[in-house]
Amino acid sequence: MSNIRMQYENDWLNISVPDSRILGVVDLKEVNGATDQMVEIQSGLDNPVGHNGIEALTAKGKKTVVVDDYARPTPVHKILPVLLDRLNGAKCIQKEYRSEIQSD
Repeated sequence: MSNIRMQYENDWLNISVPDSRILGVVDLKEVNGATDQMVEIQSGLDNPVGHNGIEALTAKGKKTVVVDDYARPTPVHKILPVLLDRLNGAKCIQKEYRSEIQSD
């Protein structure tokens, strides 16, 4: 039996887990955020993983935009206005998209 200390929300839990159920333990290092968030936001929209840019996606019809909820340290208040400006610039009219904020 192994005792594992893990973070859950803003607290720490100590749990006991049978050794046969543990595949591995990952300890994440904290990293510094971007020094210029707006540059990173623009870069992410210009070079999304697996796509040619946000504007290329608007030509195919109905789209879904996923943004982290308030529980994650993502500057949604900075990302969403830039994203909506880009969609408007790509001739994606407002009635073609909607926004939802959801948390688990």
